[in-house]
Amino acid sequence: MSTLRYLHRSFIAGALGIAALLLSSCSSPASKTHTVRFVVRVHPSAVGMPVYLTGNDSVLGAWIPNAVPLRRGSDSIWSEEMRFRNGTDLEYKITAGSWWSQALDSNKNRYANFRLAVDRDTTVTIEVFDWLNRTRNGRAVLSAEQFGATQPPLILDALWKYHPGDDLTWTSPALNDSGWITTDTFIQWDSLSGPPWNGRGWFRLPLFVDSSLWNRTLAIRIEHLGASQLIYNGRRLYSIGTIDSVDGGYRPRSMTLWQEIRIEPRHEQVLVVRYANLDWQRIRRKGYYPGFVLSLAPVNSALLNAVDVRKNAERQIAFTLIPLILALVHFSLYGFLQNQRHHLFYAICMLGFAGVTYFNYLRSLVVDVDHILLVTTLNNLSGTAAVFFGTLTILALNYDRLPRRAWGYTIFALGLGILGVLGYSASLLTNLTYVLFAFTTFESILSYFSAKAKVFRGGWLLMGGFLVLNVFVVLQILVDFDLITETPNTTQLYVYGMLALAVSMSVFLSFNFAQLNKDLKKQLETVKQLSDSAIEQERRAHALALERKTIEIESARKSRELESARMLQLSLLPKHVPQIPGFEVAALMKTASEVGGDYYDFFETADGTLTVAVGDATGHGLKAGNMVIAAKGLLNLLSSREDVEEIITAANRAMKQMKLPMMTMCLAVARFRPGTMTYSSAGMPPRRIYRAAAKSCEQIMLKAMPLGAVEQFPYAQRSIGLSHGDVVVLTSDGLFEMFDKRRELYGMENVMRSVADHADETAESIAESLCADATAWSGGAPLADDLTIVVVKVG
Repeated sequence: MSTLRYLHRSFIAGALGIAALLLSSCSSPASKTHTVRFVVRVHPSAVGMPVYLTGNDSVLGAWIPNAVPLRRGSDSIWSEEMRFRNGTDLEYKITAGSWWSQALDSNKNRYANFRLAVDRDTTVTIEVFDWLNRTRNGRAVLSAEQFGATQPPLILDALWKYHPGDDLTWTSPALNDSGWITTDTFIQWDSLSGPPWNGRGWFRLPLFVDSSLWNRTLAIRIEHLGASQLIYNGRRLYSIGTIDSVDGGYRPRSMTLWQEIRIEPRHEQVLVVRYANLDWQRIRRKGYYPGFVLSLAPVNSALLNAVDVRKNAERQIAFTLIPLILALVHFSLYGFLQNQRHHLFYAICMLGFAGVTYFNYLRSLVVDVDHILLVTTLNNLSGTAAVFFGTLTILALNYDRLPRRAWGYTIFALGLGILGVLGYSASLLTNLTYVLFAFTTFESILSYFSAKAKVFRGGWLLMGGFLVLNVFVVLQILVDFDLITETPNTTQLYVYGMLALAVSMSVFLSFNFAQLNKDLKKQLETVKQLSDSAIEQERRAHALALERKTIEIESARKSRELESARMLQLSLLPKHVPQIPGFEVAALMKTASEVGGDYYDFFETADGTLTVAVGDATGHGLKAGNMVIAAKGLLNLLSSREDVEEIITAANRAMKQMKLPMMTMCLAVARFRPGTMTYSSAGMPPRRIYRAAAKSCEQIMLKAMPLGAVEQFPYAQRSIGLSHGDVVVLTSDGLFEMFDKRRELYGMENVMRSVADHADETAESIAESLCADATAWSGGAPLADDLTIVVVKVG
């Protein structure tokens, strides 16, 4: 009956929207209005049906599915223009004239409500790929494609013709019912604007049956809490309950089993339901729909439904028996330990859960209406007891005396019980029970973190159980409010949370008993431990002192070795930067540890050519220092090569042949001549060039593998023109990979921005400024990687 819930909520939303519109019109009669043009594009598969618009606004028909017909521009284009006040929030749907034939999206699913906040003139376009169902000459169309193996049961919930009263002549298929009221079958109508209902009435559904269904056997099911006779083409199929027998009178009955119906071989057919529900007001107060729902499905669906009924009976036994056993166990524990009231409260809580589970499943198995209403009341009372005594269990576990707010929970629970006995709506009572459960959740969190609460060892076990229970209760709420599609496996989701809570409580008790035994054992061993404690402490102190001395000696030795290696590495770096006509050169290096992995060098020739090398060995420390020494020796031999690409290629081949385990080196070589730079890279970051003429910074990126990774890697080189005032910045990745206190990366963009900001300064000042900007970004944090900056400025 989810469709009726949707219609009912939609009607309420529409009524509230109309009321808001009237109030706003009274307060500001001159409010600005906007034009909204609705355009519906109908795909070929959906052509042939009229197109209607309906929604929550009175202009949109207040959710009457055929209230606003759209104008036909062509078979595939339908449209209409409407005016709405500024600020109106619209919800709307596209239909073919009834809820039976709603618009479908490209995945053949019903569209959710479209939404629009009106704040200007606008055009909205909706595509209709097909219709949920079709009509023909006002009749609901049935075809074989609606009853595929994977299709859900087809709910016949629209296009019914209704007439109040009771007249057996209305059985005839040839009856002219054009004057009857078109409505649904739920009888959840408004007493003022809806059709009249006095407990008896007839419903007729005209059908157009496609020949693909002729002579096929389907399953049919009618669900209600009244009494009915199902008539097919003038022939009575089934009677559920008794409507008017001479000796029995009216006897309601609930029937959820599928029955067979063989489809006759003709197009125009009619289903007729003679229906009575003389106790409809009490049923509606209980939260049930006083009408009926008729469904059609393949015969296989009926067989699966029978399996579901059997499974429900099995679930009822299992999920009722488990909390009953737990209740018995905790009643027994309370009998032996009467000062621990939480056992008593938890036992009653489990009895409540057992009642909720038993009555919930029983409600889908019984057919007597009075029995169903009684079961509903008992189910509500059981739910209230389960939640209330669950709250008391938490309070008793965490406080020596129940806090005063427990009286508030008691009054709330007693009020729920009284409302349930008086026969108030089951949905209202369920919602109020959910409110009480929210207080229970609040208590579990408050008690766990409260300083006044007792500290129970293993309390996290109970918290885990309550957390799982909360998750399943929230899922149950989503199912109850149709926010999650209901399936046979999700009708009673809360029972899985209840089982999780039961298991967590059992584990909690076992944990506490185990901890008690451990405590006793520890107390017996205390004397022996105290006697051995002094000797053990003295031995440990001596061992720690010896270990500390050894560590100090080893640390001093390593420090001397690292200092020697650091001095060796620094001695390999250029003692001064070259003075080349037309170029201004500066270099800066900072290491992350005693021996770094970064390296830079300069090579000059007599013709004024300057070759700059910047490298970054894997990691840092002694291994990285050894790699730098190897690179220094190789570049001293290779720097005279004609092309920088040859230098990179030869150095890579030599390092690969060294077979250094897990060691590689990134290297960039740039050769500067007047007006040009030739550049090659082996895994180094992009080079930054500031163009003085354009006053902008750019990057040069040559992607390649580091030296020592792949022996025959094809390295490339690139020549770049340079002009007066241009600045070339070569760095290791230690510059742009610095982090601030929020662990945000300094990044290439900040480096380029810093280069542009300081490009007018001297080369030495640019290098120092780049380092200072990055250090300020990091908040002065220690370097995580070595940092090298080489700046060449064209004079």
